[in-house]
Amino acid sequence: MNSQQKMISLLTICRKAGKLLTGFDAVKEQVMSKKVSAVLVTSDASPKTVKEIGFFCGKAEIPVISIEAETSDMHYAIGRKTAVMGVTDEGFSKKFSEMSSEYK
Repeated sequence: MNSQQKMISLLTICRKAGKLLTGFDAVKEQVMSKKVSAVLVTSDASPKTVKEIGFFCGKAEIPVISIEAETSDMHYAIGRKTAVMGVTDEGFSKKFSEMSSEYK
């Protein structure tokens, strides 16, 4: 299993556990109220989206993690095409962070 497949498997588990928010607006709202422990951004997210979510996460001191998957991969993993996802569980956030630094 390659790194992208592992990341997508973890995303699927995170979604089924109810610990994953999807969509820019929903994630931004939860980031501002500090209910998110990490934000995931797909590799093909627009520079504007990455800049904007980075700004809000920077203010709230929440890490932004770039994942190797693309937006179209998210449709198969979580049932929705999205470039921005918020993780509400600290354990999942740590694992995503480890996986992203492990494969860079």
